Amino acid sequence: MTKSSAPAPGRNYGGFFLLLACLVATLSFLFSASFDPGQALFANDGPYGVLMSNTYKLPGGFMGVWSDLFWLGANSGTFSPNPTGLLLFGLGRRMFVNFYTPLTSLLVGLSAWFFFRQLRLKPWICVLGGLAAALNMNFFSNACWGLGTRNTSLACTFLALAAVQSGLGRFSVIKMVLAGLCIGMSISEGGDNGAIFSLFVAAYAFFLAVTQPGSLPVNAAKGAGKVLIMAVCAGIMALQSLVLFKNVAVTNVKQQDMTAAQRWDWATQWSLSKAETLRVIIPGLYGYRLDTPNGGNYWGRVGQQPGWEQHHQGFPRHSGAGEYAGVLVVLVALWGLANSFSRKSSAFDVGERRAIQFWGLLALIAMLLSWGRYAPFYRLVYALPYFASIRNPMKFMHPFHMILMILFAYGLHGLARQYLQNAVASLSLGEHIKAWWAKATRFEKSWNYGCMATIALGLMGFLVYSAARADLAKYLTTVGFDDARLSTAIAAFSAREVLLFVVFLTVSAGVLLVIQSGALAGRRSRWAGILLGTILVIDLVRADTPWIQYFTIEEKYATNPVLDVLKEKPWQHRVTVPRFNISGLPPSAQQFDGMLQQVYHIEWLQHHFQLFNIQAIEVAQMPRVPEDYAAFYGGSPIFAAHEFGDLAPFVAKLKQTNEVSKFVLSSLSEPTRQALQNFPSPADPAVLKAQLAKELTRLIEGPSLYDAKRFAGVPLSRKTEELLGLKPAGRDLVCLNRLLLEDAFPAEFTRYAGTAPGAQQLRHWQLTNTRYIIALSGFAEAFNAQVDPVKKRFRNALTFEIGQRPGGGITALENANGPYALIEFTGTLPRASLYPQWLVSTNDEFTLKRLGDPAFDPEQSVLVAENVSASTASTNAAPAAVEFKSYTPRRIELRATAAAPSVLLLNNRYDANWKVLIDGKPAPLLRCNFVMQGVQVPPGQHDITFRFAPPANGFWLMFGCVILGLLLCGFLLLAEKKKAGEGERE
Repeated sequence: MTKSSAPAPGRNYGGFFLLLACLVATLSFLFSASFDPGQALFANDGPYGVLMSNTYKLPGGFMGVWSDLFWLGANSGTFSPNPTGLLLFGLGRRMFVNFYTPLTSLLVGLSAWFFFRQLRLKPWICVLGGLAAALNMNFFSNACWGLGTRNTSLACTFLALAAVQSGLGRFSVIKMVLAGLCIGMSISEGGDNGAIFSLFVAAYAFFLAVTQPGSLPVNAAKGAGKVLIMAVCAGIMALQSLVLFKNVAVTNVKQQDMTAAQRWDWATQWSLSKAETLRVIIPGLYGYRLDTPNGGNYWGRVGQQPGWEQHHQGFPRHSGAGEYAGVLVVLVALWGLANSFSRKSSAFDVGERRAIQFWGLLALIAMLLSWGRYAPFYRLVYALPYFASIRNPMKFMHPFHMILMILFAYGLHGLARQYLQNAVASLSLGEHIKAWWAKATRFEKSWNYGCMATIALGLMGFLVYSAARADLAKYLTTVGFDDARLSTAIAAFSAREVLLFVVFLTVSAGVLLVIQSGALAGRRSRWAGILLGTILVIDLVRADTPWIQYFTIEEKYATNPVLDVLKEKPWQHRVTVPRFNISGLPPSAQQFDGMLQQVYHIEWLQHHFQLFNIQAIEVAQMPRVPEDYAAFYGGSPIFAAHEFGDLAPFVAKLKQTNEVSKFVLSSLSEPTRQALQNFPSPADPAVLKAQLAKELTRLIEGPSLYDAKRFAGVPLSRKTEELLGLKPAGRDLVCLNRLLLEDAFPAEFTRYAGTAPGAQQLRHWQLTNTRYIIALSGFAEAFNAQVDPVKKRFRNALTFEIGQRPGGGITALENANGPYALIEFTGTLPRASLYPQWLVSTNDEFTLKRLGDPAFDPEQSVLVAENVSASTASTNAAPAAVEFKSYTPRRIELRATAAAPSVLLLNNRYDANWKVLIDGKPAPLLRCNFVMQGVQVPPGQHDITFRFAPPANGFWLMFGCVILGLLLCGFLLLAEKKKAGEGERE
C-alpha cells in the first residue's frame, strides 16, 4: 500500500483530551481507595510515617532538609523545584501520599503523547502510546513502591526527546536548550536513573543529526554541538542534585576498604537474571511483591546476596518492581522492528526504518546491561568513571521499557499506514482474511506463521510447566519458602500467569491478523484503535493491580506503651535495639528476640518512629556508609599506622609457619604480601604501615578470627577469654578479633586499652545520647553485672509483650511479666550540655582512641577538633545549665547559663552547613567528640540557636532554569501561533 506521511502537529488537541479522560478514568478506578481519608497508599520508599515527620515539612525543606531521625542526623540536601517537590508542596503531605503515584503516571502518559505527536503519528496512536507508557509495570510498580520519581524522570525524558525531535525544524538551538533543561530535570528527579536516560537522549540527538541529508562530517559536528548544548544546560539545571550525588555516593562514602570483588558484589546485587527477562511478557511468572497474597509472592533472584546459594546469609531476594510491558505492546513493537528489515513490503520510509533499528539496538544494549552480574556485558560500563557508584544494573530496564513504548508507537504507525488507510469492499471477516491471505506478502505470512508457532509453543510450555508444579514447589522449599502450602500456591500462581500470557498473546495476535486482513480499514479504522486500546488497558490494569496496597492509618500507626514513652520530648534522647549473639540462650528466648528485631526494624524504625519523630541510633537503610560513621563505630579497636613500631619484628613473625601467621599473611592483599616479602627494601615503612593498618582493620571487622586449632599455641589474655566466652557480636566482635591478634603478636604493636567486654557498646550509647535500649527482659541486670558493674546505670522503664491489638495488627502491650523491656540507661550524655573543661584534639585518630579509653570521662570533658583557646576552669567549676527553648530538625534554640567560659556540646552530627548564633550574633561552629556539634560560650545566660542553612544557590539556579524553560516554551508557542496565522492569511 502507498505510504504517506502524517501531517505536522497542529492545534488539534482532541487526542490529548481523549487520553486525559481515559487515564483519569483508569487511574481513578485503580486508586479509588485514595479518595478515602482514612486509607493511605503503601510506599516502601517514602512511606506515610516518613512524609508526615517533621523532617519533610515544606516550604522550609526547599532551603535544606536535615534528617534527624537516624543515627546522629544526616544532610539530605534540599527539595528541588521539580515535579515531585512542587506536588508535595501543592498537595500537602497527606494528599501527596495517596495521589503522588497516579498523578505521576498521568504525567508520564501525557508526556509520551507529546513526544509521539512530535513524531507526527496519528492521534489515536499517540493516545495508545500514552496509555502504554502510563500503565507500564516497570514504572508503575516503582511508583507504587514509593519511587514515583522514576515516573517523573521518564516524563521529563519524553519531553527532552520531543524537543530533540522538534529541533529538526526552526529554533533548533532553543529546542536543544529546552531538551537539556528537561534532561536536567530528569536527573533532578531520578538521580542516576535520569543520568542513564540522558545517555539515550544524547544518542538519539546525535543519531538524528548524522542521518540528515548532507555531509556526514558536518552533520556529525552539528550532532556533537547539539549534545554539548544539552549537556551544559542539563548540568546547570541538575547542579544541585549532582553535587548531592557526588557528596553522598562518591566522595563521602567508605568504599575504599572493599576489595575489588566486594565492590563488584555491592554494585551488582540488584541485577536481573537472564531467565527473569521473561517477566517483560509474563508479569507474575516469578510473582509480584514478597507479600503478594494467594501465591503471588516473588521468588526470583533480584536483590539476592552474592553467594547466597552457598552460605544462605543475607537476602535471598528482594523485589520492589515488576517488568511487564504488556503482551500487545511487545508484539506490536516486534512487528514494527521486524517490518523495518523487510525491504519489499516495509510499512516505513527510510528514515523511520533507521530510527526503529536504532531504537532496537539501544533496547538490546539496555537489556544486556540490566543483567549485571549474571552476564559479562555490565563489566564493560562498570569500569567507566562513576558507573561503579550505581548500585543497580536493573536500572537499565527503565530505558529498555521506554524504547519498547517508542517501538510500540512505531509499530502502530506502520500498521495504520499499511492496513487501515484505504477503504475496502464490505465483506465478512472470513472473506476478508481469505482474500488477503491469497495475496499476502512473504513477510506477512512469515509473521503470522511465527505468531501461531509462538502460541502453540506457549500452550505447550504451559502444559509442561503446569505438570511440573510439584517439582517447582519442592524447589521453592529449598530457596526460602519452607511452608509446603505456600510453595504449592506459588507454583500454581506462576502456572496461571503463563496461561494468561497465552490467552492475551492469542487475542493480540488475532486482532493484528484482523487488522492486516484489511477488515478494519477505512471507516472501520476507529474500531482498530478501540480493540487495541481495550486489550491494552485490560491487560496492563490486571497486571498492575497487585502492586497497589492500602492500609488503614488509624490501625497501622496506632500508638502503644513503648511509643508513648519514646515520643515524649523525643529530641532529648535516642533509642536502639542492639543485636546480641544469643546463641547460648534457650530457643524460646531466641524466638522472642527474633520477633523483637522484626517488629523494631520493619515496623517501628521505618514507620512509627518517623511519624512520632522518635530518634533512633540505627539507620533504616544505608547502602552507602559515610566515612565518619564507619570511623566512629570503628572506634579504638581499629588499627592505626602509628601503632606499629619497628616493622622488622612484625614482618619476621608473619613469615613464621605457625597457623596464625599463615592465616594473617594469606588474608592480606597480593601487593602487601609482595611488599612484606621484599621488606625492608624498597618499601617505604610509612606507606607499608598505613596499608597494614587498613588491611588488618578490614580483617578484624569481618567474621570471628577464633579457631581452636589456629590459636592452640597462643596464650590468650584474661580479657580475651572473657569476651570469647560471651560469644560477642557487632562491635564487641571487632574488639575480640583485635585482642586475638594482640595475643598472637604481643610485642609487635600497641595494645588496645578499651578491652572490657561490652565497654565499647556502652561508650557509644553514652556518647550518642542513647537513653533507651529495647531488649529481652533481664538484660538490664545483665548490663549492670557485666558492662556497668560499678555504677549500675541500667534500669527497666517498662516491661511488655508483643501481641495482637484488639483492632488487629501487632503492637506492644504492657505486661509486668512480659519477655521484653524498655531499658533506660541513665549514664548517657544529655543531648545538650556545657563543659567548662575541654581538650583540643585536632588529630582524629587520637580523638577516637581517647573517646574509647575507659580512663576518659565524657561527662567531665569534651574533645574539640578546632584550635580554640585552652580551658582555664577548675575541675570544681560552678554548675551550668542548658534548656531547650524550641526544637525542629532544621532549627534548635537553647538557653544556656554558664558560670565560666564553656563549650556547649550538642550531640547531633557535625555538618559545616549548620550555623550557630549566640544572642543573635554568628559564632564559629565547633566539631566536638569527633562527630558532634559544639560552640564556645562565654559566662552568663545566652540564647543559642543552631540553624541548618546549606547554600541555596542550587535551588535558585534550578528555579531560574525552570522560569527560563517556561519563557522559552511561551516564545515557541507564540511563534507557532504567528506562523499558523500567517498561513491562514495566505
